[in-house]
Amino acid sequence: MDHTPEGLKVRWQVDDGCQAGSFEKPVSIETAVAAAVAMSQPLYRFEVVRLLRARSRVCAIDIRAPISIPPFDNSAMDGFAIHSSMIATGMGPWVFDIAGTVAAGDLPPDHVDMSLALRIFTGASMPKGFDTVIRQEDCDVAGERLTVHSRPRGSANVRHSGEDVASGMLVVRKGELITPNKIALLAALGIGEVEVYAPVRVGFFTTGSELVEPGQQLGHAQIFNSNKYFLAASLTEPWVELIDFGQVRDDRKLISDMIAAVVARCDVLLTTGGASAGREDHLAAALQENGGRFEIAKVAMRPGKPLKMGRLGNGIFGALPGNPYAAAVTFNQIVMPAIRRTAGLASVHSVAQVGVAAFTYRKTAGRSEFIPISVAGSDSLGRPRLQMLEKGSAGRLFPLSVADGVAHLPEDVIEIVEGLPIPFFPLS
Repeated sequence: MDHTPEGLKVRWQVDDGCQAGSFEKPVSIETAVAAAVAMSQPLYRFEVVRLLRARSRVCAIDIRAPISIPPFDNSAMDGFAIHSSMIATGMGPWVFDIAGTVAAGDLPPDHVDMSLALRIFTGASMPKGFDTVIRQEDCDVAGERLTVHSRPRGSANVRHSGEDVASGMLVVRKGELITPNKIALLAALGIGEVEVYAPVRVGFFTTGSELVEPGQQLGHAQIFNSNKYFLAASLTEPWVELIDFGQVRDDRKLISDMIAAVVARCDVLLTTGGASAGREDHLAAALQENGGRFEIAKVAMRPGKPLKMGRLGNGIFGALPGNPYAAAVTFNQIVMPAIRRTAGLASVHSVAQVGVAAFTYRKTAGRSEFIPISVAGSDSLGRPRLQMLEKGSAGRLFPLSVADGVAHLPEDVIEIVEGLPIPFFPLS
């Protein structure tokens, strides 16, 4: 079923010479992101995992608290449990006989006279009828007699049942990533297993006759394959099953055969290189030969204009540009939201912060630009001051490797002046 809104669709043609043919005009980055998310659908594969194996998995159901936290009223301090009515009148001091001791894990004694006090330790259950704990440093003890000099507020130093989590409260939502803090909460609720989405199967291969693996001998007119390692590092997550299909030379039949061989194994198929319109760019034709339906064919952005995305088999594909900075930007801005939605995550978009330009720059109208930036202090309002490291050349890697973030220069902005608010995506 095609879930892409009609207004987001593009026409695609491939001519007999294996080149990319005609396209509609490039779509905006906002339209491209919307189309990428719209074409993606959450998985319908689930599994139940032990709690300690649930870290960074995607919760598949709403989880409600089966008990309250704390499950019983307990002492927040080491001290003495009393009934507040015994110090409600008079000016003090008030004297109590100490009738016993309650430690964490002990069953509190029944039917203790409210005129007495009980020594109590942090976490211990409050005895029935006792509602206040006097800190041990706020009283005097002589033998088995307690003297209280000042009146505490009622319920002082007592943690009440359900004050943290009430029974039945929604504690983890469907589509949330299960973090260590959520694991601690679930453990405190006695939940030992969690139903999660099965990992999304992301397969990828790189194209390019010029590519050589790092560690091998670099020959004339060859470059090392950095895109493979960027994708692998970006997708090494417990909610992803990453499948590396290797590298394919710039040959239409080889690329088409590779797609045919691997498509059934993937929920998402990613490629890098060969996505443009040159004589050696065969990805578009190979995808169409295998039934690929293009929803994004060009994006009005720099870098990354040649990005292509669509449906393939029962999943989606993303054909990233071969230039490494262009591949990184299009992956993070457009492809990753689609992968996150396929994985079942409720939150799919990167969250931009707002900084102010500490540079001047004139860009081309009608396209968004993404530039690597560093943060150089803040302005008088506390907003980060953004320094442009480089204008976002598609093939450059070093500026991104030292950047604090990537700034988005909107397509309707031409002149960037110092102090202009601009959104940026932190890379930490």
